[in-house]
Amino acid sequence: TTEKVKFFLTIDPEEKAELRLTYSEARMQELVSYLDLKGELNIQVLKAMLDEATLATDNISRLPKDKATVCCLKLEHLCANHKDVLKGLKSKVPSHQMQELDDAIRTCHHRMEWMGKVRRNEVPIGEWGPFVLNET
Repeated sequence: TTEKVKFFLTIDPEEKAELRLTYSEARMQELVSYLDLKGELNIQVLKAMLDEATLATDNISRLPKDKATVCCLKLEHLCANHKDVLKGLKSKVPSHQMQELDDAIRTCHHRMEWMGKVRRNEVPIGEWGPFVLNET
């Protein structure tokens, strides 16, 4: 896809982290659009959204501390936004998919809290706690 080519051609780790955040936000928008259109969650897109946020951490670890701190703040805000948007979808999601949605909301919440700890220097950059790729 165009995203993969752009990511591959990007050398700067800060730009790579920014792309991952952008891609994660794009997956969120796709998730909402799919739900509005089909009346159900696209679980693959939900997992891709969470995975893109996780993959941003690979590049944040390679940055100087000041730039890493800024990216951590952006990731914290992204996770908070994901959590809020997902909570807003609860009334639209079919009951058989509610567990997946609740799990994603919890994941976003834990990630948001973790990034706050990283930002406050309670845990070092490079320890990513709840940021793990989904098993598919």
